[in-house]
Amino acid sequence: MNYITGPPPSSSTFVAGSSRMHCPIGICPGSAHCSAGHSVTSNGNEPRTYRCASRLDPGLRQHLADLAAADLADNHARHGKGATRALETLVGDDLTGLGHTRDSFRFFIAFAGEVMDRFGRLLGYLHPSQPNTPAADRLLSYNERLLQQGWVTPYFIWPNINPFRAAPSLPDAVPQPGTAAHLGTTVPALHQARTWTQQARSQLLGLHEAVDPLRPQPFELRFLARRQPLDRWVLDLGRNDQHLLPPQAYHTITHAEDRLLIPAEYVPLWQHHGWQLA
Repeated sequence: MNYITGPPPSSSTFVAGSSRMHCPIGICPGSAHCSAGHSVTSNGNEPRTYRCASRLDPGLRQHLADLAAADLADNHARHGKGATRALETLVGDDLTGLGHTRDSFRFFIAFAGEVMDRFGRLLGYLHPSQPNTPAADRLLSYNERLLQQGWVTPYFIWPNINPFRAAPSLPDAVPQPGTAAHLGTTVPALHQARTWTQQARSQLLGLHEAVDPLRPQPFELRFLARRQPLDRWVLDLGRNDQHLLPPQAYHTITHAEDRLLIPAEYVPLWQHHGWQLA
C-alpha cells in the first residue's frame, strides 16, 4: 500500500521557438506540446493548441483539462510544504514522547510485497523504531498517520497490499470476480486506509481543504511530464462487478481510495481467474 504526495513540480514552462509558453496542465519536456492538448498563449498572441504525441482518450483529456489552472505549480508546492511540516511534527513528537535524542532516534521500514517500484522508490511503511514495545502497542506508521491527517493520497497497487500480499502465491492472491467491494469493506487494513481517507476528505483536512485542494494528483503530473502512457488496469473497490477498467479510465472512479491498480503484466492472470476487461 502506497501513500504519496509527490514532489512539488517545477514551473510549467517550456520554450517554443523564441517564445516562452506556459501550459496549465503539464509539459512534455523538450517540445512545444501540452499533454492535454490545452490551448496556451504566447506573449499576448492568439491562443494556439499543441497536441502531445501520446494519445489521450477524450474522456481523460477532458478530465485533465477541467483541472487546468495557471497556479498548479504553486498549489503543489504549497501542499508539499504542508505535508513536509506535518511529517516533521510527527517525528518531533515521537522523538520527545519516546524519550530519545536526535542521535538515538531510529526508524525502520516494513516493506510491502515489492521492495521498490519501477522508478526505484521504496515501497514500505516508515515507523519509529520501538523494538521493546509489543507490536499491538506500537505507534502507527508515518504513512498511516499522514493519511489520517489528509496529507497523503492512497495509491493501492496489487499485490502490494493485504489481503493480497499475505497470499502464499500470486495466483492465490487474485480475488474472485465480483468481490471487490466486499474486500474493500471487510479486510481491516484496506478498509481502515479507505475510511481514513474518506474522513479526511469530509473534514477538509490537508490536501482536501475546501479553498484550494491538491489538483491534479501527483501521478497525473508525472505521466503527463514523462509522456508515457498509463499501463495499470483499474478495479473499482466500490463495486462488486467482474470488470477491470482500462488504464485511461481511472478517472471514472472518482476517489483514489476506491481504485485498485493492476500492473499490465498481471492482467492475463486475472483474466485466467475469470475477470473481464471492460
